[in-house]
Amino acid sequence: MTSLLTAALLLAGPPRFLGPPEKKPADSDSPGLQPGAVAPSLSAPVANPNRAAMRRVEVPNARARVILLSFFDSACAACKAELPVLDDLYTQHKAGGLLVVAVAPEPAVLLSLRAVSYPVIEDRDSAVARSYLGPHPAYPAVVIVGRDGRIASAKAGYRDDPAVLLRAEVESALR
Repeated sequence: MTSLLTAALLLAGPPRFLGPPEKKPADSDSPGLQPGAVAPSLSAPVANPNRAAMRRVEVPNARARVILLSFFDSACAACKAELPVLDDLYTQHKAGGLLVVAVAPEPAVLLSLRAVSYPVIEDRDSAVARSYLGPHPAYPAVVIVGRDGRIASAKAGYRDDPAVLLRAEVESALR
C-alpha cells in the first residue's frame, strides 16, 4: 500500500526528467528596435490620403519630424482604444512637428472604426511590423522616431493607459 501511495505522489508531481520548466516570456515593453537604433526606411502610400492630407509616408522624414508609428491589429482591444488618443495627440502636436502614422494589415478595418486625421498605411504581410517590432510583434505597439531618424521610444504589449503613456512619450520626443 505504501509503495502505491509513493508511486501516486511521484506521478502527481511535475516530471523532473524533462529539465527545468519552460520560461514564459514576460509582457514586453521593448520591441525589436531599441532607443538609439536607426529607424528602418519606410515608404508607403497612404490609405486615407484626403483625410490625412498626404499621399505617401516616408520614414525617416526629410522635414525632420517626430514620427509616431502605431501598429494596429484588429483583434487588439487596446489598439482600438488608442485610436481617439492618437487622433487627439496628432491634432494637438502636428504644428510642433509630430506625424502620427497607423500601420495596419487591413487599413479599411481601422478606418471603419474611426475616420482618423492622421495617415494610415497598409502592412498586409506584416513586414513593417516585423522590421520595427521583431519577428513576433506584440500589440499594441508604438515606435517613436526622433527628428534625427533614430528610435526615440519603443513600447509593445503594454497595458498602461494609452493616453498617459503616449502623451509622455510624444512630449519627450518633441523636446
